Amino acid sequence: MAWGRLALIHAAGEAEQVLPEIAACFGYQPPVQQQKITQPPPIDYAALPEAGNEQVTGNQPTVAEVPPARFLRLRRMVRKQQEDERNLDYLNDPEWCFTERDRRQEGTYRFDRPTPLLPMSRLTPFLLNGLGLQQAGIRLDHRQLSKRMAKGLAIQKLPFLLRQRWSQRLLILVDVHKRLEPYWSDFEFIVLKLRQQLGNEVVQVLRFDESYRGHELQVVSWPETSGHWQCWQPPSSNVSVLILGDLGAGDVSGGSRAFWLRVAQRLNGHPAPVVTLNPLAASSADMRTNRQFQPSPLNDQWSLPRYPLRNGFGVAPVDIDQAEIFACLSVLPVVDTGLLRKLRKTLGWGNSAMEGWLWNHRDIQQTGLGVRLRAAVTAKYQRLYQEKLAGTATAERLWAVVEEHHRNAFQGLKRLVQANRCVVERQQSAEVQDYLQRLAASISQGTEGSGQKLALLQQARTILAVLPEQVWQSELSELAYDVYALVHRDEIQAGEWPETLQAGFDPVKVAQRVSGRSKQPETDRWQIVQVGVNGEFAVRKKETDDGLQIITLAETESVKGLAPTLAFPPVEDRQRFLATEGEHYSSQGGLFRVETQSDFLEFDALEKPSWASKIWRDQSGLKVEIIFAGQAYIAEWQEGEARVRNHWQFPEPLGIDPEFMDLHDSEKGLYADLTIKNITQRFRWIEPGTFMMGSPEDEEGRWEDEDLHQVTLTKGFWLADTTVTQELWMAVMGENPSHFKNSPKKPVEQVSWDDCQQFIAKLNQQIPGLQAQLPTEAQWEYACRAGTPTPFLFGGKNDLTLEKVNYSGKWDDSGYEDKALQQTAAVKIYPANTWGLYEMHGNVWEWCRDVWQDNLGSEPVIDPVHEAEGGTAGVRRVMRGGSWLGDGRRCRSAIRLRDGPDYRYNLIGFRLSLGHAELRQGDGVAGSGVSVLQTGAASAAPDSTVAEQVQAGAVLDAGRLSATVKSLLGRFRAKDKK
Repeated sequence: MAWGRLALIHAAGEAEQVLPEIAACFGYQPPVQQQKITQPPPIDYAALPEAGNEQVTGNQPTVAEVPPARFLRLRRMVRKQQEDERNLDYLNDPEWCFTERDRRQEGTYRFDRPTPLLPMSRLTPFLLNGLGLQQAGIRLDHRQLSKRMAKGLAIQKLPFLLRQRWSQRLLILVDVHKRLEPYWSDFEFIVLKLRQQLGNEVVQVLRFDESYRGHELQVVSWPETSGHWQCWQPPSSNVSVLILGDLGAGDVSGGSRAFWLRVAQRLNGHPAPVVTLNPLAASSADMRTNRQFQPSPLNDQWSLPRYPLRNGFGVAPVDIDQAEIFACLSVLPVVDTGLLRKLRKTLGWGNSAMEGWLWNHRDIQQTGLGVRLRAAVTAKYQRLYQEKLAGTATAERLWAVVEEHHRNAFQGLKRLVQANRCVVERQQSAEVQDYLQRLAASISQGTEGSGQKLALLQQARTILAVLPEQVWQSELSELAYDVYALVHRDEIQAGEWPETLQAGFDPVKVAQRVSGRSKQPETDRWQIVQVGVNGEFAVRKKETDDGLQIITLAETESVKGLAPTLAFPPVEDRQRFLATEGEHYSSQGGLFRVETQSDFLEFDALEKPSWASKIWRDQSGLKVEIIFAGQAYIAEWQEGEARVRNHWQFPEPLGIDPEFMDLHDSEKGLYADLTIKNITQRFRWIEPGTFMMGSPEDEEGRWEDEDLHQVTLTKGFWLADTTVTQELWMAVMGENPSHFKNSPKKPVEQVSWDDCQQFIAKLNQQIPGLQAQLPTEAQWEYACRAGTPTPFLFGGKNDLTLEKVNYSGKWDDSGYEDKALQQTAAVKIYPANTWGLYEMHGNVWEWCRDVWQDNLGSEPVIDPVHEAEGGTAGVRRVMRGGSWLGDGRRCRSAIRLRDGPDYRYNLIGFRLSLGHAELRQGDGVAGSGVSVLQTGAASAAPDSTVAEQVQAGAVLDAGRLSATVKSLLGRFRAKDKK
């Protein structure tokens, strides 16, 4: 949009037809009754209405609200200290290479198989009852024989007792879908035992091809790998069927359930028994499927029924700590089925159904050897392991099981497991360091293209892929960088880096290793520039020239061929990306960081501060204008050197008070000094905000008129840091009405509300544009509290002392404490609040602007002010803060008092507030400049006129046009001549 507006502004001075034609090229639609403006009038900032006071007539078009401009600023720049170069001679030392003995060291990736879920002694009765056929035995059925004889029936054939016998043929259908991989060994165990009991010729074992989408069902023998796929024919009527699987119950996609419905159709009406052993926590919800397949649980903590179930089942859930399980898995490079079962049983992770749930969890990644936690969540659970499990008995049992399970594993896997533990538990291991050094040296000295080197490179890639990301801040970091540089040398030399960098990973160290760590590596100079009015920025090489006068925010240098890295909110996660030259990035309204070989830079996006009337950027930097006492002052953004914090440089009489400066807010502590006849009154800037006005019902000492309610102040304001002193009153009025006149630094008192108005009117007359006034009641309490909800800025009743407040010394009684001052005190004697305001409690009551309200209500309000209706004579006004004569209860932040506007007494004074002619949000723009970025508002609406765009702060000076815009204008001029 910025390019489009730039072209429109330039085209406004061209031939009459140029403007609409070039507007069409950029997608702008002319509004109805558009007027051609060749010279846009200047903006009259004083004529712009304040926020909330806009008046819209019936014929006035509705203007869409324009978001404010966002300017980027450099918050912090830290020059990195160059690290001492590390000796890499070991990479070329043959002594560090793997020996022939190391390469021939025995080891395997085939680990212990999972122990069977159920012994055959528990499975046999169930299978016999479910799959067997009833046949006559050799024992007489005496009961039947007695019944026949009692009835006098002839005994033609002796009755024998029926007994359950195995059928002469048994068909086993095995579901070997990947989701059931933890149970494959259990299926194989059952098959093996049944073949041993019944004979190989009796038992036929098949598995289906669920991926086949033809009309026929494809099967192959199992677990043998030999054989050919063939079409499946349903078994004969006397063949019992045992299904080992979940019948698709664990398939969230539904594809397996549809497949098993096809199988059910083929077996529909099969006279022999059909029984299923399902290892999951529940069977299918389809009752027809359950009645046909009779699923029962294959679970090591759930007793098998005597006979197969016909209505399905559901294993009772076990209360397990999922976060703890994932924390344990996060530190392991790979978990095979055997290790998973050992860990489940040793660490008490519930019943066997949990294995299938875990194996197929969305946060689990399946590999060729087993499973591991997905990279997206690994760091999260590794932090949990470090916080809650590292060093505990649970962790010791975990590593003992892993070590025992990998006792016959290859050396590389053993060392990888050890490296994971070292990194996560922040330990050191000489064995791991020795192994990584030997691996790096063997790769460095290996013959290019040889099988040995390719195998070592693959091993190194695996290690880098599964090591925790904390490795880049661990004792193994330097060795890890050595290995990384060797593995990715070709890609790095070609300028190919991963899009996302792990937390803590420093690409500069890798680039230096690849380039040979020369004493003075070649570098490129990079610039961070703002390219849009909403905080967009780009990272580019310094030599780049795109035809515009772009304002440079900062410059840095990086190793040649390596772009700076970027980190976006939340920057605490330190997820970094390599910048793409010329690409535009959004600052996302928060912090972002740029890091290079030499510097660490932190930026944020800044809108016009509430105390500023304008904001802009020119070739000398970012600037704001502040209006104070009718004068305009310019503050410039100063970029500190090295570790010096950046800040606004305010001209006198403005400044930042170090005593009240916030380390996280460069504008906190802003003040302005007003000097009248050598008497200086300091004003503090009070930021807009929201607070709870009044007091809660349980606050000790509260009155009924202190209704607690939310108040939002949308505008900031200047507030005097002290009450008006006697010397300031005399400088303006020429006389002193006070009772206690023993010090000119004391507050002026015995002044009525009307007297205050006369003082303010005379002061505004002496200093045009000052806009002095009394603060509203809401402004006063907001400033007094300074973000505190307590009765006093320093705490509650028990924190109140005569060293902090000038009052009677009593909480709720008449009279004085012996140490009470019993008169007014000079200003700035007692501690200020965090906003730099003195004596907000006690000393003298302070008049406010508002008319007294008996009830402030409990509803939220915005910018409340209560003015007098009709005549103002005799209308009671508000006083706040307490006094030297009052007790502690009457000095709280929420205390309210009122009296007539003509009332005077020696405990009543006042403090000044300055009105702030603040523009609407986003209205403050620079009057002129040299860059497309010199705007105080965002893009104007696409259908706005040129004048509307200028009034919205779009672009006020085109500067040098890009080659693209020049080309477009040239085409329009050529067309106009024709």
